[in-house]
Amino acid sequence: MESKIIRPKSNIMLDSASEIDVVCSELKRLGITFFSHTRIFNNGSRIDINNNALMIEEFYYGKDKIYEFYTPEINPKERQEDILLVDSLEDNPSFQFLRNGYNIDHMLVKIEKQEAFCDVWNFGTKKENKDITRLYLNHLDVLILFTYYYREKCANLIRESEKDPIIINDIKFNDNDLDKFNITAEQVKDCLLSKTRRYYLNSCQTEPVYLTKAEIEICLWIYRGKTSEEIAIVLGGTKRTIEKHIENIKRKIFCENKGQLILKLKSLGIFSHNNP
Repeated sequence: MESKIIRPKSNIMLDSASEIDVVCSELKRLGITFFSHTRIFNNGSRIDINNNALMIEEFYYGKDKIYEFYTPEINPKERQEDILLVDSLEDNPSFQFLRNGYNIDHMLVKIEKQEAFCDVWNFGTKKENKDITRLYLNHLDVLILFTYYYREKCANLIRESEKDPIIINDIKFNDNDLDKFNITAEQVKDCLLSKTRRYYLNSCQTEPVYLTKAEIEICLWIYRGKTSEEIAIVLGGTKRTIEKHIENIKRKIFCENKGQLILKLKSLGIFSHNNP
């Protein structure tokens, strides 16, 4: 499976980081050092405006393709908005990237779903600022008010960015990537379309090892950084059922946690991403 990202013709989203940092001056008084606004359109293109130009450059254009773990599927399907505290998402590669590479942690994410796009607001602080969660909860109204203040102050910047968004090509299955698992791209497509029940893996064990249709679909979302709750929303199940499937998957391919599972899926090649 491969993905390709098309850079905007201009660098407006990178060049505006210092301007956004000035807009965020009041947030810094509260101990919030990171702010970003991502607008994800229904066709998958997006704008990403924040106060850290180096982070956004590596996030989208770095060799590890971190952007693939931050996708529109987190959007609530039935609710028009949601608020998430992401300290609990230890296995999510995009948040690991922020913590380890840029000392951005303890994030609050506000999601607003519109008809043509979804706005995602991220507020973060430094790893050592562990008390920030209490501030988030006690001053949520201030953060919501800030999103309106930002939209007013940066209306022109948002409009100009929308004219030249970041474009991410559709993900395509690659037969070469799936050889190690004895699974073809067509089988994976069939799996996601509920045409097949089992997918057998290469194994030295006496008993053949296989993933079920539900398990391989869940593997796809795990690889893209989704939590059990998010997968349940996407697939229309319950968090408990998804977690039960994940435990079965970990047992089958000998992993202790989701972090190891993501690395194992990558090493096995079932959902690996080639450079464009």
